Amino acid sequence: MYLLYQSCSCACLLLLLANKQHAVKANELQRIVSDRISLQHVYPSGVQQDVTQVRQQRGIVIPSGGGQMLANAYVATRVIRNYLACDLPIEIAYFGEHEIDAYHKHLFTGISNVSLVDLSAVHRLEYKSDVSIGGYAIKAFAIIYSSFAEVLCLDSDNLPVHDPSALFDTAPYKENGNLFWSDPNINGLDALVFQMFGLQPPWEANEAFLAAESGQILLNRQKHADVLHWLWFVTANSDFFYPRMHGDKDTYHLAFALANKTSEYHQNKVGPQLGLTPWKRPEGLFYVSAGFIQPGLANSMAFYHRVERGAKINPASPIMLTPLFITSTLSHTWRRPGGTSWFDVEFGGGGIATHYPASHVNTTAYKACCSSAHHTRLHTSSCSCRVTSSLADHEMIAIPVSYFPDLRRILSISQKIFLSYQHDLWLHEQIIQA
Repeated sequence: MYLLYQSCSCACLLLLLANKQHAVKANELQRIVSDRISLQHVYPSGVQQDVTQVRQQRGIVIPSGGGQMLANAYVATRVIRNYLACDLPIEIAYFGEHEIDAYHKHLFTGISNVSLVDLSAVHRLEYKSDVSIGGYAIKAFAIIYSSFAEVLCLDSDNLPVHDPSALFDTAPYKENGNLFWSDPNINGLDALVFQMFGLQPPWEANEAFLAAESGQILLNRQKHADVLHWLWFVTANSDFFYPRMHGDKDTYHLAFALANKTSEYHQNKVGPQLGLTPWKRPEGLFYVSAGFIQPGLANSMAFYHRVERGAKINPASPIMLTPLFITSTLSHTWRRPGGTSWFDVEFGGGGIATHYPASHVNTTAYKACCSSAHHTRLHTSSCSCRVTSSLADHEMIAIPVSYFPDLRRILSISQKIFLSYQHDLWLHEQIIQA
């Protein structure tokens, strides 16, 4: 199929894809492919200069805006600065003054070396400069227009487990100028988004392919300025690409491919672990997902990303799911359950998390593959449990969070920061109302 696409003319390619994807309008494909062809002369491969003025070498960008995202970003910023002792400058990016109030501006500017960036005020790249920006697109926008030459972009609901500064000095990042992490799900990835440009979908040549999990992105913007141009091209057409790529996740991979830099795109080949919390329902015991734990250096944990709705910090909610168990690593053959995998809990409907029947979770097998030792004021542990390769055929090995003291410490600290924030916000709102 790939060779067929390569050998076709643009018109032939569009016809093939339109026949294959009858729901896709041929004129929309024509426009996007034509734009790519014309932009190849504007965005030549190998461009080294940055797309915006660089004011600092390394830093963290947290796209935010709106009550819940600001709450998550505030907790993450406090954890990074005050408890992980990370001194990297931090940008809190939002889109328009309506997304942040004076109270939250005061909170963020009260933390050392934190700046607020209104993305609605930046000078955009020329291509589709008037396109509306929202949702996942704000993340790409924040990366493209950051003032840092090298950036760690974190979703607001993502917590580093250790000082993330060390990631900039890892061998894979220094060699490739980028580092991405993996998602065990490839649901929602459409081959069309690669094939329409004559590119081979990356999973066709790689049986162990894992989609990207873009809650954390490490990127040298100066080295890959050409990639940023193509990232803007994809983001500016997000109405077309995001429904076919499960949001922004693999748009970064596509941007590298459009810049003819597929060989330089580097993604961690190890899948995440899953945080689980037991939940008693009338129909039985379930284990509720509380997010991904992404790997770091030397078998350590780098990030806890609260991808599930019920695990995110919400100032108006009396509940926040916190993992009591951590699964073994999820392999490329693992999938979240399909079909009816969402359910409502007592606190606000809408489905807050993916749940797994107790029959699919083994909470005792860890004893054979984990060890723990207590010293004076120090708790060390190690686990070498098998990966979870298939939810259908194998139980997930669930390990108590006590075996991961660094993660447990961050969970406890973030909970305390949130409760203090929630209390102070409530007092502030009472004063305003009075």
